[in-house]
Amino acid sequence: MKLLWICFIALFSCSLFARPLVIKDINKPIVISKKNPEFVISLPANSTTGYCWVLNGDYNANLITPVKHYYKASNKKLIGAPGKDVWLFTVNPIALKVPTTFSITLIYIRPWELHPVKSVTLQVVTE
Repeated sequence: MKLLWICFIALFSCSLFARPLVIKDINKPIVISKKNPEFVISLPANSTTGYCWVLNGDYNANLITPVKHYYKASNKKLIGAPGKDVWLFTVNPIALKVPTTFSITLIYIRPWELHPVKSVTLQVVTE
């Protein structure tokens, strides 16, 4: 019986913590609330080409924090198969005090080159 209660409490407490919002369409504004200030984006990438997605330095670090970035390889067992660059961001509490709009830009570039081949600008709206 004690084990049953422990399992119930563990399951209930896990539901209290929100999971990051997974962004499917990067062309639409990302709407963030106080209840769930984290979001995840995945961008197509291929690490075998030397290119990677890099956060452009002109974002407001007071409003948003990049938490994690990693490359997720394809399930295919092919050399050179494309994968995804995954980014986790947290919107800082100051951006959630009043409705706020801001943008962040990621660029697809090789570290030794000066000009990116792609860029993505995400619009973030807080409620």
